[in-house]
Amino acid sequence: MKTLRQIFLAAGLALFATTSFAAFKLNKPAGLAVDAAGNLYVANFGQNNILVYNPQYALVTSKTIKQQISGPEAVAFDTFGNVWVANFTGNSNGASGYITEYTGVTQNTAATINNDIVGPLYLAFDGLDNLWVLNDGDYVSVYSPTSAFAPPSNLLYEFDTELSTLTVGPGVMASGTSTQTYENSSSVLLQGTGTIGSEVSYGFGAAAMATDNLGNIYSSDPSGQVRILPPNFGGAAGFVSLGFTPRGMAVDNKYKRLYASNVAGNEIVVYSTVTGELLETIGNH
Repeated sequence: MKTLRQIFLAAGLALFATTSFAAFKLNKPAGLAVDAAGNLYVANFGQNNILVYNPQYALVTSKTIKQQISGPEAVAFDTFGNVWVANFTGNSNGASGYITEYTGVTQNTAATINNDIVGPLYLAFDGLDNLWVLNDGDYVSVYSPTSAFAPPSNLLYEFDTELSTLTVGPGVMASGTSTQTYENSSSVLLQGTGTIGSEVSYGFGAAAMATDNLGNIYSSDPSGQVRILPPNFGGAAGFVSLGFTPRGMAVDNKYKRLYASNVAGNEIVVYSTVTGELLETIGNH
């Protein structure tokens, strides 16, 4: 017969397992980013945290970011390796969200951005380390790279446009234009620093995008068809069919991988950018 101590210990371990391991499960994975070492950062919307996987696809719980995370939709790195998170706490009806910055797992509270933010959906840094934020409600806010990001003095400019996703390649911002259903999406906006540039039609819409260090843009339409748009924006080359609409994508330049998040399946698929083969499916095993 078990002693009371054994019973309480077993109950405590069961509770620990329930609360602890649940916090590290993929739950509505959204935006993705990869650091220089090949670690994958996941905006884990359903658990209000940022999960980190090493290049061997193993979860690194010690790197989980939890401080002041609320409905994370996107994650990005600046040129100093700091982690930036888009916290979606509202919608296009007027509720606001905020952007938070972290060095490792520690929040840099002086760098919180909440001015001109409405439900941030995507983040990207350009070559000048300006932070681009796509807000719910189809407008983009751009912030300059100072140490504090103290609003409102660091808001460079903002513009209204109909964008569905956001990514920044070498010297250019690219985004798919969209209607609410994506049915008429057909172009990519090319933008230098400051003003809207030319528009290139590809005949498909962009649900998610990612860039590699060569300037190629990996663009997925809502059906999950991923195409590669070259730096000169010539013809789009077919890549893979995901079989789902990705919420986020990221390219790992070190290990030549494309990551795509599947919100409904609570998983992340990994493809080789060299061969196009499926390398791994990261899920809750």
